[in-house]
This record gives sequence, C-alpha cells and structure tokens, in this order.
Amino acid sequence: MKLLLILFENIEVNSLKDFLTRRFNFEIAEVKSDYPIYNVRGAQISANDLIPKIWAKRIKERADFALGVTGRDLFANTSNYVFGLASPDKKVGLVSLSRLYDPGTELFLDRSIKESMHELGHVFGLEHCKNKSCVMNLSNSVQELDHKSKDFCSTCQQILPKEKILPSKRNKWNKMIEKKF
Repeated sequence: MKLLLILFENIEVNSLKDFLTRRFNFEIAEVKSDYPIYNVRGAQISANDLIPKIWAKRIKERADFALGVTGRDLFANTSNYVFGLASPDKKVGLVSLSRLYDPGTELFLDRSIKESMHELGHVFGLEHCKNKSCVMNLSNSVQELDHKSKDFCSTCQQILPKEKILPSKRNKWNKMIEKKF
C-alpha cells in the first residue's frame, strides 16, 4: 500500500512523515504540487477545490491514498474554517497547518499528527467518533484538538481494515508511540 503526501508549499514534513511511516503498514512517497484554480474567501482558500487536484495526483502517482498538506487557511462549504477535509470515495484527504501553529512549543507537530490521522481515518472509511480522546472525534478548535490522542480508539481500530492499515504488532506500536511521540 502506498500513501502519497502532496505538499502545496515548501513545508517541512519529515517528522509527520516519520510518524505516519511508523504508524501505518505502507510506504509513503512525497511530491510537490502547485495549487489549482480555487475559490477564495478573504485570505482563505476552498478546501473543496483542492480535493480534485489531490485525487488527480494520487491517480497519476498510482498511490492507494493521498494526503495534501498546505500552510494556507481553508474553508469548506458553509464552514468558517476547517483544519482539513477528506473524500473517502476518492481516497484522499487534505490538512491545513495554518491554524495549528504554536510558536515555541511542540504543539505544532502534535496537532499536525492528530489532524493528519483524523483526515486519514476518514479516507480509510471512519466517521466522527463520540469518544473525546479518539483522534476521530470532531475538533472545532485547537483546544479540542489538543485534548484528544494521536490514535484511534479501540472501537475505531476494530472498523479499520487491519491487514492493510494497521501494523501487525499492536503492542510494539503502542510502546513505540509513547516513547517517540
């Protein structure tokens, strides 16, 4: 299985890529992309307009999944802002790093991981979870994002296609994630 990380700007994602590589059972490739034509609302860009570009790159690069990463602030449909957006049928997601910054702290990486995991969860077919600590719980603010974990709860883990998504050694993964991140 192959996950394609699509960078719309010159963004350093090595730590995020390392986390995702350790977390999932597939290879991760990274490509850069220019922005397609998109709608704007103030300084924000439409997340809905980036999804087709991400999907086209996924198909072109023959990846099973794709996650776009942007530093621009996003909106979607009637939402004032979104941290990300996913299209499970296209097997693509998008994450905005714009509202995740917290200068001088490690929160930025933590938030980036959580939002990437959340959007990938949607890509893998998961819906929002009622468990407040699950990464699939809906976050309407960075404070809510900060309070959830980086991983799927046991209920969401049971829904995932384990042979394709999850590492075969769950206990080893849990110990490793606690130490490294």
